[in-house]
Amino acid sequence: MSSIVLRQRRLHYAWIVAAVTFVVLAMAAGFRSVPGVFLLPLGEEFGWRGYVQPRLRTRFGRLGTVLILGAAWGLWHVPLFLVPGTGQHAIGLWTVRGALFFVSLFPLSCTALFVSEHLRGGVIAAILLHAAWNFTDAVVPPYGAAGAWLQTAGMFAVAGGVALLWRRPRSIGDHAVSRPETHRSWN
Repeated sequence: MSSIVLRQRRLHYAWIVAAVTFVVLAMAAGFRSVPGVFLLPLGEEFGWRGYVQPRLRTRFGRLGTVLILGAAWGLWHVPLFLVPGTGQHAIGLWTVRGALFFVSLFPLSCTALFVSEHLRGGVIAAILLHAAWNFTDAVVPPYGAAGAWLQTAGMFAVAGGVALLWRRPRSIGDHAVSRPETHRSWN
C-alpha cells in the first residue's frame, strides 16, 4: 500500500483574519448588498493594484506609490460626488466628511500596498480589503464629522501598524528572511 504525502502549506494568519472579517461584514451588511459592494472594488483594484501599483513601486518606492495612488484614487472618485444616489454624493464634496474621504484614501492605499505586495496577496487581497472597507462603511457609517474623524484616525492607525510591520523581516516557515533594501525604510 502506498501512501501519498501531501505538502502542508501554512496559511498566513492575515488571510484568516481577512476571510473572517469579510464573512462577518457581508452577513452584517446583508447578502443583498454583497454583489455591488464586491463588484465595485473588483473593477478598480485590477487597475490600481494589478497595473499601476507595480509600475509606480519600481520607480517611486513605497511612500511615493502610496502618495501618487492615493491622489489618483481621490480624483477617480470625484465624479461620484456629483452623482445622486452614491455614498459620496450623500456626504458631499465640499464638507469635512468629503475632505476626510479623500484623506482616508492615503492610509487605505498604504494598507492595500501591504496586503497585495508584502503579504503576497496580490490583487485579490486588495479587492477583499476594498470590499471590507465598503462593507464597514455600509454597516457602520460615520455619523457626522466626528465619526468621519474617528474613522480616518482608525485608518491611519492601521496604516501606521502596517508601516511598522513592514519594517520587520518577513518570516517564512521557521526562517526569517531579511531584505535590508525593502524593510529598513519606506523607500
